[in-house]
Amino acid sequence: MSTRALPKGPESWDRKMTLGRLFAASLLPVILITGAVWFYTTHPLPRFSITFVAADTERVFSTISPYGRGMEREMAEAFCKRYGLELHWIRTDTPEAAWEILASGRTQIMIGAGWRPEQLASDTHITPGPVYETHFPALLSHTRRHLDLIRPRICETEVLVQPEPALVNSLKAFGWSQECRAEYALLPDIHLMDLFKAENEQSTRPYLLVEQGNYQLLQPFFERIRPATFLPEALSYRWYWRNDEHMLDKRMRAFFTRMDASGSLADIQERYFGFFPDTPNYGGTYVLRQAISEKLPLYRDTILTAARRYQIDPLLLIAVIFQESAFNPDAVSITGVRGLMQLTEETAGRLGATDRTDPQQSIHYGAKYLKRLWEELGALNLPHWDRWAMTLSSYNQGIGHLF
Repeated sequence: MSTRALPKGPESWDRKMTLGRLFAASLLPVILITGAVWFYTTHPLPRFSITFVAADTERVFSTISPYGRGMEREMAEAFCKRYGLELHWIRTDTPEAAWEILASGRTQIMIGAGWRPEQLASDTHITPGPVYETHFPALLSHTRRHLDLIRPRICETEVLVQPEPALVNSLKAFGWSQECRAEYALLPDIHLMDLFKAENEQSTRPYLLVEQGNYQLLQPFFERIRPATFLPEALSYRWYWRNDEHMLDKRMRAFFTRMDASGSLADIQERYFGFFPDTPNYGGTYVLRQAISEKLPLYRDTILTAARRYQIDPLLLIAVIFQESAFNPDAVSITGVRGLMQLTEETAGRLGATDRTDPQQSIHYGAKYLKRLWEELGALNLPHWDRWAMTLSSYNQGIGHLF
């Protein structure tokens, strides 16, 4: 019998092809799994939620502003809405604590406001965002003298400083310009609101150095704390974010570019801060504080009832009453308007009032008149705040003059 191998036929070839396919099929999952492991270890998975961290300041987490929840907080909400992200917050007592959380990777974005780290190492995977505001360190003094008479003498006393590196460095540079060494102590770990309240009642420190952007919001409430000067080194407002997060750097840059180009950033800045006067009226602030503490309680229930009935913010009614009469029910102007809300005789009669000097009637019919003017301006299709501005103008000058 011959032992010569038979020629290879089609069956042998098909068998080899089948084995090759099986080998390739078994190798493909290994390649895919290895590739996926490599990709997702070097490219973190995209997030469907995101966490912001910020120091708990009035500017970010507003408790007193009637204009919204806080400027930076509103910006964060706009960012998450645009990219369909669920927003989470971490609040800290100090910016340093917020920075540590960001650097550790426990959060993705920090709202730095006027704070900045002393140095930004290249291996921290943190990107500083674009500057969207600048403010100056405000050296505040507790005094009743006119601002022109206030002279900072930091060579002679210790300055209490917000615990921010940029503020401390600014104070040192300012001391050098005065040829002295600026002595300072860091502010205790309390909110500026609480500190200003205590200092406004009884001064314990000649000078306080704070960041102007936060001070600006609280300035109208504390008439005895005034800026002696502003230090020359500007503080930049910006956010910081992780650049090792999937798509975050690209999205954040696009967000700020869009906010700036569309005018949305300017609009929100105007809404929160545009109404602050260039020169604060400290005497008027004192009169307002006295009226709120001593006179407002007399009319509180009437104001709330009128506000509910005519769907007007009670704070707006309070502001109109103070502006018109400073809560004096017997106030009379040179044009003959009378009462808390300074109604003319013609307007009062048209609305149904029988006694303009009666506080309850003045508040009730003044609120009714405001609401009527608001409704008459509806056809103009004005934005909400512009419509209220025009309503107040009509209340003061008459809607005919407005048109």
